[in-house]
Amino acid sequence: MEPTMRRLNDLPDVALALLAAASIPLSLTGPAPLRAAVLGALVLIGPGGAAALWFGRTAPRRWSLPATGAAIYVAAAISLSLAVSLLVATGMVYANLWNPAAGMCAVAALTLLLLAGPRMIPLFRHQKIDAWKAGNRDVG
Repeated sequence: MEPTMRRLNDLPDVALALLAAASIPLSLTGPAPLRAAVLGALVLIGPGGAAALWFGRTAPRRWSLPATGAAIYVAAAISLSLAVSLLVATGMVYANLWNPAAGMCAVAALTLLLLAGPRMIPLFRHQKIDAWKAGNRDVG
């Protein structure tokens, strides 16, 4: 793949990472209109968008984006993001630890973890293969 195309393919990841990183300080303080826009976007497309990007990149190559439709990924991104935000809020209510800023930081951290996941798995896989080749057979 050309370097230019690779950079364009990483553009959604970079945009979601910037959104998640910007939402952490904005969940604590900031101008109200900016907080509403950034945190609303994070709740709407944050962790679900990262998961949909992961699904899209790990899908079998015979399923092309035009064949499956981009609408499936958009629907998955929105529904998963709203579900994660609902689960975080419900967990805080049941634990009697209601703190909206901490909840938004948790959603942002989950988004960043889901974005880093596909990049970390090959690193661990290569470490296991290298250890196996070096004679360490105890690597799981």
